[in-house]
Amino acid sequence: MICLQSAQYALQRQQMAVQRILYARDAEESALAERWARAWHRLVQQQLAHARSQPPARPRHLH
Repeated sequence: MICLQSAQYALQRQQMAVQRILYARDAEESALAERWARAWHRLVQQQLAHARSQPPARPRHLH
């Protein structure tokens, strides 16, 4: 579950980086935001691959 939460956080950061690309004031700011978006995308993909490789967590019953 923690892996998916990390992936969700990284995906949110990627979305913010994409928004920075769209609203960049100049080409330099856009290029910088594009590099961040690409880096966050790679991290999202790594986190999801890691989550897929983990065995399913056993449900915990609270008594």
